[in-house]
Amino acid sequence: MQQRGTGMAFVMALAAVLLCLVPQVGAAQSGWKVVLTSKQAQKAAELKSEKAHTAFALSPDGPWGRAWGKNSAQAAQDIALQFCRDHLKKGRRDCFVYAVNNKVVAPSVIKTKKITAIYKPLNSRTAAAFFGRVALNYSAPLAAAKGRIEAAAANPNNLKSDAALKKALTGRTLMSTGGRSWAIWLGPKGAEQHVNANSGVLSIRFDAWRVSPDGVLCMMGGRWTTTGKPVGTKCLILGDMKQGVGGIYWAATVKTKRAVQL
Repeated sequence: MQQRGTGMAFVMALAAVLLCLVPQVGAAQSGWKVVLTSKQAQKAAELKSEKAHTAFALSPDGPWGRAWGKNSAQAAQDIALQFCRDHLKKGRRDCFVYAVNNKVVAPSVIKTKKITAIYKPLNSRTAAAFFGRVALNYSAPLAAAKGRIEAAAANPNNLKSDAALKKALTGRTLMSTGGRSWAIWLGPKGAEQHVNANSGVLSIRFDAWRVSPDGVLCMMGGRWTTTGKPVGTKCLILGDMKQGVGGIYWAATVKTKRAVQL
């Protein structure tokens, strides 16, 4: 899947996007004179006693978000915006950054934008309509792939890489469309897998990944993001795909097809 623009400087890896509430916004509205509510002013003032980097974001309709102790001003702004947007609803005006490191950076009058749609974390039923699918058509030689996946999982560094297929998948997200919701983002170097669980979203980061001409895809050097505990290698077979809709086969359950979208 591909991320659509939101009308603001709100760009991040799709893997991270899928874990957050993400708004779509309409055209800019008339100017709004920036005046904080008493609650917003109180929460912004509390940041004065916190260590840098700090940021405060707000919506004209009441929601706010803040961050402190971050390693950069940009990181603080991103987190404050996300916390603010977590409380948005359709029809409300979008959040914007009001202050960074206790210095007001917002203009005195700002053009507002109303939320037209909201994507909720790892919601596979609404992901395609919100982000759009990748128009990938791929036919997998399943017999060959199933015969090799066990060896590939045991020694993924020997897996022959297909440059064209890797290019088509890089920067994209594979997402389940049935059963437990999960998403795999395939970056230029590493990969990330996120899974809905009873305790919340569980995440694994992988150092590298490669995909073979017959669709065997292995992700190597995996670790749980919360504990750092090694996961090792996870492999799957990329099955037939038409216009970004198809199926995959996990190495551990190679006989079972899992419905996915890209």
